[in-house]
Amino acid sequence: MAGVIVLLARWPLGQRPTLGTFADIVVLACASGLGLALIPEDLGLPARIGLLTAGVALNGLSIAVHVGARLGPGPATA
Repeated sequence: MAGVIVLLARWPLGQRPTLGTFADIVVLACASGLGLALIPEDLGLPARIGLLTAGVALNGLSIAVHVGARLGPGPATA
């Protein structure tokens, strides 16, 4: 939902959405929901630190792939 709000707020500023923008919103929403459903809430601190580190690394990789494919900016990037 937040991606759609940011997208609508940037549209009047001349940032037109592309296929990559909409794909970014959908994939992020699905991945977030899946992660919340599969990862238990009562993990210890070392496991949480590991998940945070892996999440940051995977986010960097996904941004590199998205930008490298020239699919346009995501709703919150430009």
